[in-house]
Amino acid sequence: MNTLEELRNRLDKIDKELIEKYKERMEISKEVGEIKVEMGREVLDPIREQEKINQVTEGFQDPFLKTGIAELYQQLFTQSRMLQYQVFINRGEDAKQGFQEVDEIAGKGKRVIYQGVQGAYSHQAARDFFGEDAFYTNVTTFKDAFEAVREGRGDYAVLPMENSSAGKVGDVYDLLVKYDLSIVGEIVLPISHTLSGVESSSIESIERVYSHNQAIMQSKEFLNQHPKWELNSMENTALAAKFVSEANDPRYGAICSEEASKLYQLKVLAKEINQVDNNSTRFVVVSKAKIYRKDAEKISVCIELPHETGSLYRILSHVIFNGLNMTKILSRPIKHKTWEYRFFLDFEGNLKDGSVQNALIGIENESRKLKIFGNY
Repeated sequence: MNTLEELRNRLDKIDKELIEKYKERMEISKEVGEIKVEMGREVLDPIREQEKINQVTEGFQDPFLKTGIAELYQQLFTQSRMLQYQVFINRGEDAKQGFQEVDEIAGKGKRVIYQGVQGAYSHQAARDFFGEDAFYTNVTTFKDAFEAVREGRGDYAVLPMENSSAGKVGDVYDLLVKYDLSIVGEIVLPISHTLSGVESSSIESIERVYSHNQAIMQSKEFLNQHPKWELNSMENTALAAKFVSEANDPRYGAICSEEASKLYQLKVLAKEINQVDNNSTRFVVVSKAKIYRKDAEKISVCIELPHETGSLYRILSHVIFNGLNMTKILSRPIKHKTWEYRFFLDFEGNLKDGSVQNALIGIENESRKLKIFGNY
């Protein structure tokens, strides 16, 4: 019987042979990429890849070995394609989709759009990002904000993308797909809800509570202590505060920020009623201009994939094999296409980075559609 040391020595010898053959295979793959560039051929050839997998796994009865070899070749194909896409980059191609690098995102004198009324969390986020030197205008809906920027009535719009406890704001994702606007910045705003009412109100007098759906959901633990209260949904928390102020009825309460409570001259009946201590909302700043700061470090993209086995794996492999740190992936159904989805990815990097370009060129070539939302 062989000793453990003898077996390891044999494995070391095989590994050296594998490494030499791997290097040889990659050199040939690079030459294949150069020919494809000259001929205008696609890098991804799924028919050829499947034929090759069928060929190398033919005759294997052991399902473990058959599956293992198939997976090994999938990895080899992926790495070969990464190398071939580098040939495209070396020839001057890129996947920046018209984005231009700038030193900073200018805010002074700019027109900034936010959804909701004065005092809304979106208004707070906008002011925190741009400061006092910008001009702020509110609109009723997220769609109104996108259209105002697209039509040139605003330079930027500030919109919520997700909440740490309530999840993504799906409408904004869908609008980013529909409108040709770019994310140029983001801000994370800590969220702390109050229950507020008019001067004559008290916890005991409240019968109806008004707020945005997410704020109501985030405050469920507190609201469950008052099961008789009637809960009413509104467009946003600041609008709820405005409504309660104007109604001047001690039976009405608003779940809103402390700033909105002060703005609409309400009395805070209970503070920090949202049950999650670290509750925060991520807002994005969108612009008609395709720009990114030279120190940008996050990229957001949207991908549409063919409805076939392995398509998502192939796309994610470009992120993995280029050493990029993916920070988010989520999906949204594509309207009028049953069981087909768009995937939204966030990963770290800058559009001028070689690894980012390699990944994006690969994704662009191997998906039905790639849209870069922004680098910020």
